[in-house]
Amino acid sequence: MNNLFKLATLAFCLAAVALMAQDKKKIDSLKLKLQSVHDEDRFQTLNELFKQTSATNFNEALGFAEEYCKMAESIKDSVKMVQGGRMKSNSLMYLARNEEAVAVLLKILGIARRNQKQFPELHDHIKFILNNVGVANMYLGNYDKSLEFHLQSLELREKEGEKVAVRTSYNNIGLVYFNLKEFEKAIQYYKKGIELSKVNNLMTGADRIYINLGLSYQQLERHNEAIQSINSGFKICESNCSDNIKKEGWEGLGLAQLGKKEYRLAKENFEKSLEIARKQNDKRVICEILLFLGEIELELKNETKGIRFLKEAEFLAEEIHLAKIKILIYKDFAEYYSSKKDYENSTFYHHKYSEFKDSVFSERLIGNLTTLQNRLDLHGVINVSTEKNQITLQDENILRIKRQALFVIASCFFTSFLAVWLYFFTRRQQRINQSLSDAIKIFEEQNFELESFNEPHPD
Repeated sequence: MNNLFKLATLAFCLAAVALMAQDKKKIDSLKLKLQSVHDEDRFQTLNELFKQTSATNFNEALGFAEEYCKMAESIKDSVKMVQGGRMKSNSLMYLARNEEAVAVLLKILGIARRNQKQFPELHDHIKFILNNVGVANMYLGNYDKSLEFHLQSLELREKEGEKVAVRTSYNNIGLVYFNLKEFEKAIQYYKKGIELSKVNNLMTGADRIYINLGLSYQQLERHNEAIQSINSGFKICESNCSDNIKKEGWEGLGLAQLGKKEYRLAKENFEKSLEIARKQNDKRVICEILLFLGEIELELKNETKGIRFLKEAEFLAEEIHLAKIKILIYKDFAEYYSSKKDYENSTFYHHKYSEFKDSVFSERLIGNLTTLQNRLDLHGVINVSTEKNQITLQDENILRIKRQALFVIASCFFTSFLAVWLYFFTRRQQRINQSLSDAIKIFEEQNFELESFNEPHPD
Protein backbone atom coordinates (compact mmCIF):
# COMPACT_ATOMS: atom_id res chain seq x y z
CA MET A 1 0.00 0.00 0.00
CA ASN A 2 2.87 2.34 0.89
CA ASN A 3 4.60 1.60 -2.44
CA LEU A 4 1.35 2.27 -4.28
CA PHE A 5 1.06 5.66 -2.58
CA LYS A 6 4.66 6.50 -3.54
CA LEU A 7 3.99 5.53 -7.16
CA ALA A 8 0.84 7.68 -7.23
CA THR A 9 2.75 10.63 -5.77
CA LEU A 10 5.54 10.17 -8.33
CA ALA A 11 2.99 10.01 -11.16
CA PHE A 12 1.32 13.20 -9.93
CA CYS A 13 4.67 15.03 -9.71
CA LEU A 14 5.67 13.87 -13.20
CA ALA A 15 2.32 15.05 -14.57
CA ALA A 16 2.77 18.44 -12.90
CA VAL A 17 6.29 18.78 -14.33
CA ALA A 18 5.01 17.85 -17.79
CA LEU A 19 2.23 20.44 -17.52
CA MET A 20 4.69 23.13 -16.45
CA ALA A 21 6.95 22.20 -19.34
CA GLN A 22 4.03 22.56 -21.75
CA ASP A 23 3.18 25.99 -20.31
CA LYS A 24 6.80 27.12 -20.60
CA LYS A 25 6.94 25.87 -24.19
CA LYS A 26 3.78 27.83 -25.02
CA ILE A 27 5.12 30.99 -23.35
CA ASP A 28 8.45 30.67 -25.20
CA SER A 29 6.54 30.23 -28.47
CA LEU A 30 4.48 33.36 -27.82
CA LYS A 31 7.60 35.36 -26.91
CA LEU A 32 9.18 34.32 -30.19
CA LYS A 33 6.03 35.34 -32.05
CA LEU A 34 6.03 38.73 -30.30
CA GLN A 35 9.31 39.63 -32.01
CA SER A 36 7.71 39.65 -35.46
CA VAL A 37 4.09 40.74 -35.03
CA HIS A 38 2.64 44.25 -35.19
CA ASP A 39 -0.60 46.17 -34.70
CA GLU A 40 -3.62 44.02 -33.73
CA ASP A 41 -1.62 40.78 -33.76
CA ARG A 42 0.82 42.29 -31.26
CA PHE A 43 -2.03 43.29 -28.94
CA GLN A 44 -3.43 39.75 -29.09
CA THR A 45 -0.01 38.17 -28.45
CA LEU A 46 0.68 40.46 -25.46
CA ASN A 47 -2.76 39.66 -24.06
CA GLU A 48 -2.15 35.92 -24.41
CA LEU A 49 1.28 36.21 -22.78
CA PHE A 50 -0.31 38.13 -19.91
CA LYS A 51 -2.90 35.39 -19.42
CA GLN A 52 -0.23 32.67 -19.45
CA THR A 53 1.95 34.38 -16.83
CA SER A 54 -0.58 36.25 -14.65
CA ALA A 55 -1.04 33.34 -12.21
CA THR A 56 2.58 32.22 -12.04
CA ASN A 57 4.92 35.19 -12.47
CA PHE A 58 3.39 38.52 -11.52
CA ASN A 59 6.45 40.59 -12.50
CA GLU A 60 6.62 39.09 -15.97
CA ALA A 61 2.88 39.53 -16.45
CA LEU A 62 3.21 43.20 -15.42
CA GLY A 63 5.84 43.71 -18.12
CA PHE A 64 3.48 42.43 -20.84
CA ALA A 65 0.62 44.56 -19.45
CA GLU A 66 2.77 47.72 -19.44
CA GLU A 67 3.79 47.19 -23.06
CA TYR A 68 0.11 46.67 -23.97
CA CYS A 69 -0.74 49.97 -22.21
CA LYS A 70 1.99 51.92 -23.99
CA MET A 71 0.83 50.66 -27.38
CA ALA A 72 -2.80 51.53 -26.59
CA GLU A 73 -1.90 55.06 -25.44
CA SER A 74 0.29 55.65 -28.51
CA ILE A 75 -2.70 55.12 -30.82
CA LYS A 76 -5.25 56.72 -28.40
CA ASP A 77 -7.46 53.61 -28.45
CA SER A 78 -9.85 54.06 -25.49
CA VAL A 79 -11.02 50.44 -25.41
CA LYS A 80 -7.49 49.05 -25.41
CA MET A 81 -6.32 51.65 -22.86
CA VAL A 82 -9.00 50.39 -20.49
CA GLN A 83 -8.17 46.74 -21.21
CA GLY A 84 -4.46 47.36 -20.72
CA GLY A 85 -5.11 49.29 -17.50
CA ARG A 86 -7.10 46.39 -16.10
CA MET A 87 -4.25 44.00 -16.93
CA LYS A 88 -1.65 46.30 -15.37
CA SER A 89 -3.65 46.96 -12.20
CA ASN A 90 -4.27 43.24 -11.74
CA SER A 91 -0.52 42.52 -11.67
CA LEU A 92 0.18 45.54 -9.45
CA MET A 93 -2.37 44.31 -6.92
CA TYR A 94 -0.83 40.83 -6.83
CA LEU A 95 2.52 42.51 -6.25
CA ALA A 96 0.88 44.48 -3.38
CA ARG A 97 1.55 47.78 -5.16
CA ASN A 98 -1.97 48.86 -4.31
CA GLU A 99 -1.48 52.64 -4.39
CA GLU A 100 -0.22 52.40 -7.98
CA ALA A 101 -3.08 50.05 -8.83
CA VAL A 102 -5.67 52.54 -7.48
CA ALA A 103 -4.14 55.35 -9.61
CA VAL A 104 -4.30 53.19 -12.76
CA LEU A 105 -7.85 52.03 -12.03
CA LEU A 106 -9.22 55.52 -11.38
CA LYS A 107 -7.63 56.73 -14.61
CA ILE A 108 -9.24 54.01 -16.75
CA LEU A 109 -12.54 54.35 -14.85
CA GLY A 110 -12.70 57.95 -16.11
CA ILE A 111 -11.86 56.83 -19.66
CA ALA A 112 -14.50 54.10 -19.59
CA ARG A 113 -17.24 56.38 -18.24
CA ARG A 114 -16.48 59.18 -20.73
CA ASN A 115 -16.44 56.89 -23.74
CA GLN A 116 -19.03 54.20 -22.97
CA LYS A 117 -21.69 55.76 -25.20
CA GLN A 118 -19.35 55.76 -28.18
CA PHE A 119 -17.93 52.32 -27.32
CA PRO A 120 -20.67 50.30 -25.50
CA GLU A 121 -18.22 47.47 -24.78
CA LEU A 122 -16.58 49.75 -22.20
CA HIS A 123 -19.70 49.53 -20.05
CA ASP A 124 -18.82 45.91 -19.16
CA HIS A 125 -15.42 47.00 -17.88
CA ILE A 126 -16.78 49.52 -15.37
CA LYS A 127 -18.13 47.03 -12.82
CA PHE A 128 -14.81 45.15 -12.82
CA ILE A 129 -12.83 48.36 -12.40
CA LEU A 130 -15.05 49.44 -9.49
CA ASN A 131 -14.57 46.03 -7.89
CA ASN A 132 -10.77 46.17 -8.13
CA VAL A 133 -10.59 49.75 -6.82
CA GLY A 134 -12.58 48.44 -3.86
CA VAL A 135 -10.18 45.54 -3.27
CA ALA A 136 -7.05 47.72 -3.56
CA ASN A 137 -8.47 50.30 -1.13
CA MET A 138 -9.29 47.50 1.30
CA TYR A 139 -5.65 46.40 1.41
CA LEU A 140 -4.61 50.02 1.97
CA GLY A 141 -6.98 50.25 4.95
CA ASN A 142 -9.35 52.69 3.23
CA TYR A 143 -12.38 50.61 4.23
CA ASP A 144 -15.02 53.29 3.66
CA LYS A 145 -13.77 53.94 0.10
CA SER A 146 -13.60 50.20 -0.47
CA LEU A 147 -17.23 49.68 0.53
CA GLU A 148 -18.34 52.64 -1.60
CA PHE A 149 -16.76 51.18 -4.76
CA HIS A 150 -18.04 47.67 -4.03
CA LEU A 151 -21.55 49.02 -3.54
CA GLN A 152 -21.40 50.81 -6.91
CA SER A 153 -20.15 47.62 -8.54
CA LEU A 154 -22.89 45.53 -6.88
CA GLU A 155 -25.61 47.88 -8.13
CA LEU A 156 -24.37 47.58 -11.72
CA ARG A 157 -24.13 43.80 -11.49
CA GLU A 158 -27.63 43.51 -10.09
CA LYS A 159 -29.07 45.58 -12.93
CA GLU A 160 -27.41 43.30 -15.45
CA GLY A 161 -28.57 40.19 -13.58
CA GLU A 162 -25.18 38.44 -13.78
CA LYS A 163 -25.25 35.92 -10.96
CA VAL A 164 -21.51 35.15 -10.93
CA ALA A 165 -20.65 38.86 -10.95
CA VAL A 166 -23.06 39.52 -8.07
CA ARG A 167 -21.52 36.63 -6.16
CA THR A 168 -18.09 38.25 -6.58
CA SER A 169 -19.42 41.49 -5.06
CA TYR A 170 -20.83 39.60 -2.08
CA ASN A 171 -17.47 37.93 -1.56
CA ASN A 172 -15.55 41.20 -1.71
CA ILE A 173 -17.95 43.05 0.59
CA GLY A 174 -17.43 40.13 2.98
CA LEU A 175 -13.67 40.69 2.73
CA VAL A 176 -14.04 44.34 3.75
CA TYR A 177 -16.02 43.37 6.85
CA PHE A 178 -13.46 40.64 7.57
CA ASN A 179 -10.70 43.25 7.62
CA LEU A 180 -12.84 45.45 9.86
CA LYS A 181 -13.10 42.48 12.25
CA GLU A 182 -16.87 42.39 11.67
CA PHE A 183 -16.69 38.63 11.20
CA GLU A 184 -20.40 37.91 11.61
CA LYS A 185 -21.20 40.44 8.87
CA ALA A 186 -18.47 38.91 6.69
CA ILE A 187 -20.02 35.45 7.17
CA GLN A 188 -23.41 36.87 6.22
CA TYR A 189 -22.10 38.07 2.83
CA TYR A 190 -20.07 34.92 2.16
CA LYS A 191 -23.18 32.84 2.81
CA LYS A 192 -25.15 35.03 0.39
CA GLY A 193 -22.55 34.19 -2.25
CA ILE A 194 -22.67 30.46 -1.50
CA GLU A 195 -26.49 30.42 -1.48
CA LEU A 196 -26.48 32.24 -4.83
CA SER A 197 -24.12 29.59 -6.20
CA LYS A 198 -26.29 26.70 -4.97
CA VAL A 199 -29.61 28.14 -6.15
CA ASN A 200 -28.26 28.85 -9.63
CA ASN A 201 -25.98 25.77 -9.90
CA LEU A 202 -22.87 27.96 -10.16
CA MET A 203 -20.46 26.10 -7.90
CA THR A 204 -17.46 26.62 -10.19
CA GLY A 205 -15.54 29.50 -8.69
CA ALA A 206 -17.25 29.19 -5.30
CA ASP A 207 -14.11 27.54 -3.86
CA ARG A 208 -12.62 30.92 -2.87
CA ILE A 209 -15.81 31.95 -1.03
CA TYR A 210 -15.73 28.74 1.03
CA ILE A 211 -12.10 29.47 1.93
CA ASN A 212 -12.95 33.04 2.95
CA LEU A 213 -15.89 31.74 4.99
CA GLY A 214 -13.50 29.35 6.73
CA LEU A 215 -11.15 32.24 7.56
CA SER A 216 -14.04 34.09 9.23
CA TYR A 217 -15.00 31.02 11.26
CA GLN A 218 -11.38 30.74 12.34
CA GLN A 219 -11.35 34.33 13.61
CA LEU A 220 -14.39 33.49 15.75
CA GLU A 221 -12.44 30.46 17.08
CA ARG A 222 -14.85 28.06 15.37
CA HIS A 223 -11.83 26.12 14.14
CA ASN A 224 -13.51 22.87 13.11
CA GLU A 225 -16.09 24.75 11.03
CA ALA A 226 -13.21 26.67 9.47
CA ILE A 227 -11.41 23.48 8.44
CA GLN A 228 -14.64 21.96 7.11
CA SER A 229 -15.42 25.07 5.04
CA ILE A 230 -11.92 25.27 3.55
CA ASN A 231 -11.95 21.57 2.66
CA SER A 232 -15.34 22.14 0.98
CA GLY A 233 -13.60 24.74 -1.16
CA PHE A 234 -10.86 22.28 -2.11
CA LYS A 235 -13.50 19.67 -3.07
CA ILE A 236 -15.01 22.03 -5.65
CA CYS A 237 -11.81 22.35 -7.68
CA GLU A 238 -10.33 18.96 -6.62
CA SER A 239 -7.18 18.22 -8.65
CA ASN A 240 -7.63 21.35 -10.76
CA CYS A 241 -7.22 23.87 -7.95
CA SER A 242 -5.24 26.90 -9.09
CA ASP A 243 -2.07 28.01 -7.32
CA ASN A 244 -4.02 30.92 -5.84
CA ILE A 245 -6.68 28.64 -4.35
CA LYS A 246 -4.03 26.27 -2.95
CA LYS A 247 -2.09 29.20 -1.51
CA GLU A 248 -5.16 30.73 0.16
CA GLY A 249 -6.60 27.38 1.26
CA TRP A 250 -3.38 26.15 2.87
CA GLU A 251 -2.98 29.51 4.62
CA GLY A 252 -6.54 29.18 5.95
CA LEU A 253 -5.97 25.62 7.19
CA GLY A 254 -2.76 26.77 8.85
CA LEU A 255 -4.63 29.53 10.69
CA ALA A 256 -7.32 27.13 11.92
CA GLN A 257 -4.67 24.66 13.12
CA LEU A 258 -2.76 27.51 14.77
CA GLY A 259 -5.97 28.35 16.62
CA LYS A 260 -6.19 24.73 17.79
CA LYS A 261 -2.50 24.89 18.83
CA GLU A 262 -1.64 22.16 16.32
CA TYR A 263 1.62 23.92 15.55
CA ARG A 264 3.27 21.19 13.44
CA LEU A 265 0.31 20.91 11.05
CA ALA A 266 -0.05 24.69 10.93
CA LYS A 267 3.63 25.13 9.99
CA GLU A 268 3.33 22.51 7.23
CA ASN A 269 0.39 24.29 5.62
CA PHE A 270 1.90 27.75 6.04
CA GLU A 271 5.14 26.60 4.43
CA LYS A 272 3.29 25.09 1.44
CA SER A 273 1.40 28.34 0.99
CA LEU A 274 4.59 30.39 1.41
CA GLU A 275 6.35 28.36 -1.30
CA ILE A 276 3.69 29.31 -3.86
CA ALA A 277 3.60 32.94 -2.67
CA ARG A 278 7.38 33.28 -3.05
CA LYS A 279 7.24 31.74 -6.51
CA GLN A 280 4.56 34.27 -7.51
CA ASN A 281 6.23 37.12 -5.59
CA ASP A 282 2.91 37.65 -3.81
CA LYS A 283 4.22 39.98 -1.14
CA ARG A 284 0.92 40.31 0.70
CA VAL A 285 0.62 36.58 1.39
CA ILE A 286 4.37 36.29 2.07
CA CYS A 287 3.98 39.01 4.69
CA GLU A 288 0.95 37.37 6.33
CA ILE A 289 2.58 33.94 6.55
CA LEU A 290 5.84 35.32 7.95
CA LEU A 291 3.73 36.91 10.70
CA PHE A 292 1.98 33.61 11.49
CA LEU A 293 5.24 31.61 11.41
CA GLY A 294 6.78 34.18 13.74
CA GLU A 295 3.89 33.76 16.19
CA ILE A 296 4.27 29.96 16.09
CA GLU A 297 8.01 30.10 16.77
CA LEU A 298 7.46 32.46 19.71
CA GLU A 299 4.85 30.04 21.10
CA LEU A 300 7.41 27.21 20.75
CA LYS A 301 10.02 29.38 22.58
CA ASN A 302 12.17 29.61 19.43
CA GLU A 303 12.46 33.33 20.06
CA THR A 304 15.37 34.17 17.75
CA LYS A 305 13.64 32.52 14.80
CA GLY A 306 10.28 34.02 15.70
CA ILE A 307 11.62 37.58 15.92
CA ARG A 308 13.45 37.11 12.61
CA PHE A 309 10.16 36.16 10.91
CA LEU A 310 8.36 39.13 12.48
CA LYS A 311 11.12 41.56 11.46
CA GLU A 312 10.93 40.36 7.85
CA ALA A 313 7.15 40.67 7.93
CA GLU A 314 7.41 44.19 9.39
CA PHE A 315 9.79 45.30 6.64
CA LEU A 316 7.47 43.96 3.93
CA ALA A 317 4.29 45.36 5.53
CA GLU A 318 5.76 48.85 5.72
CA GLU A 319 7.18 48.62 2.21
CA ILE A 320 3.82 47.74 0.62
CA HIS A 321 1.54 49.57 3.11
CA LEU A 322 -0.53 46.65 4.40
CA ALA A 323 -2.62 48.31 7.08
CA LYS A 324 -4.09 45.27 8.82
CA ILE A 325 -0.78 43.35 8.95
CA LYS A 326 1.13 46.32 10.33
CA ILE A 327 -1.33 46.63 13.21
CA LEU A 328 -0.93 42.91 14.06
CA ILE A 329 2.88 43.01 13.85
CA TYR A 330 3.17 46.10 16.08
CA LYS A 331 0.87 44.45 18.61
CA ASP A 332 2.93 41.22 18.62
CA PHE A 333 6.19 43.13 19.12
CA ALA A 334 4.70 45.26 21.93
CA GLU A 335 3.49 42.15 23.78
CA TYR A 336 6.76 40.25 23.24
CA TYR A 337 9.02 43.05 24.50
CA SER A 338 6.69 43.70 27.43
CA SER A 339 6.99 40.01 28.45
CA LYS A 340 10.79 40.43 28.35
CA LYS A 341 10.58 43.62 30.48
CA ASP A 342 12.22 45.50 27.59
CA TYR A 343 10.12 48.58 28.25
CA GLU A 344 11.89 50.81 25.74
CA ASN A 345 11.03 48.57 22.76
CA SER A 346 7.65 47.70 24.26
CA THR A 347 6.73 51.39 24.54
CA PHE A 348 8.05 52.07 21.03
CA TYR A 349 5.86 49.38 19.41
CA HIS A 350 2.87 50.09 21.61
CA HIS A 351 3.02 53.71 20.44
CA LYS A 352 3.28 52.62 16.79
CA TYR A 353 0.36 50.22 17.29
CA SER A 354 -1.89 52.82 18.94
CA GLU A 355 -1.00 55.63 16.56
CA PHE A 356 -1.43 53.59 13.38
CA LYS A 357 -4.62 51.88 14.57
CA ASP A 358 -6.14 55.26 15.43
CA SER A 359 -5.19 56.61 11.99
CA VAL A 360 -6.87 53.66 10.25
CA PHE A 361 -9.97 53.44 12.44
CA SER A 362 -10.59 57.19 12.60
CA GLU A 363 -13.86 58.90 13.49
CA ARG A 364 -14.22 59.88 9.83
CA LEU A 365 -13.95 56.24 8.81
CA ILE A 366 -16.52 55.12 11.39
CA GLY A 367 -18.95 57.84 10.27
CA ASN A 368 -18.55 56.94 6.59
CA LEU A 369 -18.94 53.24 7.33
CA THR A 370 -22.17 53.91 9.22
CA THR A 371 -23.56 55.82 6.24
CA LEU A 372 -22.53 53.08 3.81
CA GLN A 373 -23.93 50.35 6.05
CA ASN A 374 -27.27 52.17 6.08
CA ARG A 375 -27.16 52.26 2.28
CA LEU A 376 -26.37 48.56 2.17
CA ASP A 377 -29.23 47.84 4.58
CA LEU A 378 -31.64 49.85 2.43
CA HIS A 379 -30.20 48.27 -0.68
CA GLY A 380 -31.08 44.84 0.70
CA VAL A 381 -30.63 41.46 -0.84
CA ILE A 382 -30.59 41.06 -4.60
CA ASN A 383 -33.64 39.28 -5.97
CA VAL A 384 -31.68 36.71 -7.85
CA SER A 385 -32.65 34.12 -5.58
CA THR A 386 -36.06 34.73 -4.62
CA GLU A 387 -39.10 35.95 -3.00
CA LYS A 388 -38.00 34.07 0.12
CA ASN A 389 -35.01 36.38 0.48
CA GLN A 390 -37.25 39.42 -0.01
CA ILE A 391 -39.64 38.19 2.69
CA THR A 392 -36.67 37.58 5.00
CA LEU A 393 -35.45 41.13 4.41
CA GLN A 394 -38.94 42.55 5.06
CA ASP A 395 -39.14 40.54 8.28
CA GLU A 396 -35.73 41.88 9.32
CA ASN A 397 -36.85 45.47 8.61
CA ILE A 398 -40.11 44.96 10.54
CA LEU A 399 -38.17 43.46 13.43
CA ARG A 400 -35.72 46.37 13.38
CA ILE A 401 -38.62 48.89 13.40
CA LYS A 402 -40.26 47.02 16.30
CA ARG A 403 -37.00 47.08 18.23
CA GLN A 404 -36.62 50.80 17.62
CA ALA A 405 -40.21 51.41 18.77
CA LEU A 406 -39.66 49.30 21.90
CA PHE A 407 -36.48 51.22 22.61
CA VAL A 408 -38.34 54.56 22.34
CA ILE A 409 -41.17 53.30 24.59
CA ALA A 410 -38.69 51.94 27.13
CA SER A 411 -36.78 55.23 27.10
CA CYS A 412 -39.99 57.21 27.70
CA PHE A 413 -41.02 54.89 30.51
CA PHE A 414 -37.63 55.12 32.17
CA THR A 415 -37.60 58.92 31.87
CA SER A 416 -41.10 59.16 33.39
CA PHE A 417 -40.16 56.78 36.19
CA LEU A 418 -37.03 58.81 36.94
CA ALA A 419 -39.00 62.08 37.03
CA VAL A 420 -41.58 60.62 39.46
CA TRP A 421 -38.85 59.13 41.63
CA LEU A 422 -36.98 62.45 41.77
CA TYR A 423 -40.19 64.27 42.71
CA PHE A 424 -40.97 61.98 45.63
CA PHE A 425 -37.33 61.85 46.69
CA THR A 426 -37.17 65.66 46.77
CA ARG A 427 -40.40 65.90 48.82
CA ARG A 428 -39.11 63.27 51.26
CA GLN A 429 -35.77 65.06 51.59
CA GLN A 430 -37.59 68.33 52.28
CA ARG A 431 -39.59 66.67 55.08
CA ILE A 432 -36.43 65.17 56.58
CA ASN A 433 -34.67 68.54 56.45
CA GLN A 434 -37.66 70.22 58.11
CA SER A 435 -37.70 67.60 60.86
CA LEU A 436 -33.99 68.06 61.47
CA SER A 437 -34.46 71.81 61.59
CA ASP A 438 -37.29 71.48 64.12
CA ALA A 439 -35.23 69.08 66.27
CA ILE A 440 -32.25 71.42 66.33
CA LYS A 441 -34.52 74.32 67.32
CA ILE A 442 -35.94 72.28 70.22
CA PHE A 443 -32.44 71.30 71.39
CA GLU A 444 -31.31 74.91 71.31
CA GLU A 445 -34.35 76.04 73.26
CA GLN A 446 -33.67 73.43 75.94
CA ASN A 447 -29.96 74.43 76.11
CA PHE A 448 -28.64 71.02 75.20
CA GLU A 449 -24.88 71.01 74.62
CA LEU A 450 -23.95 69.07 71.47
CA GLU A 451 -20.44 67.69 71.69
CA SER A 452 -20.34 66.46 68.08
CA PHE A 453 -22.58 66.36 65.06
CA ASN A 454 -22.06 64.05 62.09
CA GLU A 455 -23.77 65.12 58.91
CA PRO A 456 -25.10 62.26 56.81
CA HIS A 457 -23.74 62.19 53.23
CA PRO A 458 -25.11 60.25 50.30
CA ASP A 459 -23.56 56.99 49.08
